[in-house]
Amino acid sequence: MTDIKDVVIYGSYGKGNLGDDLLMIAVLHIITKHVPLSKIVVTSHPKQKYINSWFPNLKTFDLFQEKSIEVNLLVYGGGTQIFHFPPKRSKGVIGNLKRIYHWLKAKYTYNVTPGNFRGIKYRKSVAVSIGIGPFITGSKLKQKAISWLSDSDMLCLRDDVAYNFCQDNGMKNIYLYPDLIYNQTIWSNDALTHKRKTTELQKICIVVRDWDYNTPGNSYMDPLIAASKKLISNGYQISFLSFAAMSDSVVIERLENNGLAVKQWNPLKYSITEYINNNMTNVDIIISARAHGLIIGSSLKIPAFAINIEPKLQIINEQINGNYPIWSAPFSSAVLISIILDLNANWISSRREMIKKSDELAEQSLKTKEVLSDYILKNIQSEYLNGE
Repeated sequence: MTDIKDVVIYGSYGKGNLGDDLLMIAVLHIITKHVPLSKIVVTSHPKQKYINSWFPNLKTFDLFQEKSIEVNLLVYGGGTQIFHFPPKRSKGVIGNLKRIYHWLKAKYTYNVTPGNFRGIKYRKSVAVSIGIGPFITGSKLKQKAISWLSDSDMLCLRDDVAYNFCQDNGMKNIYLYPDLIYNQTIWSNDALTHKRKTTELQKICIVVRDWDYNTPGNSYMDPLIAASKKLISNGYQISFLSFAAMSDSVVIERLENNGLAVKQWNPLKYSITEYINNNMTNVDIIISARAHGLIIGSSLKIPAFAINIEPKLQIINEQINGNYPIWSAPFSSAVLISIILDLNANWISSRREMIKKSDELAEQSLKTKEVLSDYILKNIQSEYLNGE
């Protein structure tokens, strides 16, 4: 069975991951200026129906079903969609399930030929706000990525690493613009603002995540717990957030077993803007193991730095405030505490320095919106285009 639509937006949507779903909303806000929602499809997890409650007229597509879809335009809608980490070898039933998951993911990832991406038969394709890599040595996925990225008409890359990857592999029509989420006007109709501009660093927000790969990043949790308890005993207020509760079950359990509550985003209870407004706008600083924790912080002009569990965290950290501060492996509670104390010793100047690039990043991220809008107007010929 084949369905025909004007646009398919591909991403890790509908999995209860705030960052990915925020990118989906941003891309939809851009495309629906030109194409009706009824002619757009987004890829989504089949058991998570909350996207349909947000957008009742939006169709979703399950990549694991035996069905194809024909489309005028395939949009790779942001995030680190192309990477190949070595999986962490978990033991027991959970380990076996994870290995089956990675095998299935690889199987469908490799099902890519020019004009056909995992059952999506497209006439044209573009990518916006995507990151690329890293790849393990000899990765077959890397060669597949080069093939289908080269088939795209336009690539908007979110960082230098992705841009250089595409340039080194001879790809054309590539652009380097920051992630769409740096500019909140793209993803929110509400004007969210930072509510605290204090002379002292007191309230800390920490965005955590599971990291299930054989890299040094999987060792950050114990030092984080130790540092947090010490800082709390010294009068700091710390809140922990999970952007993807289903994926973060291990770190959530570990924190809660240590008496540290985690505020979990539940898409059935909160809109993304509600969750951000309730949990991120009233803090002094954000420390994040997720890229979009840093990017959302920048969009709100809130100082932020990375828990450097993987390469993209260092890349985003450098975008927003250079390479300092950052907490990297080998993770030490003493080092993290020292970073906080050093920032607090000169908090007014530290805060000013850490958000000085926010306006520039927000302005540059609008370029992706402009390029995507122009492309749709020039290339997607349909009676449904309204040209607004």
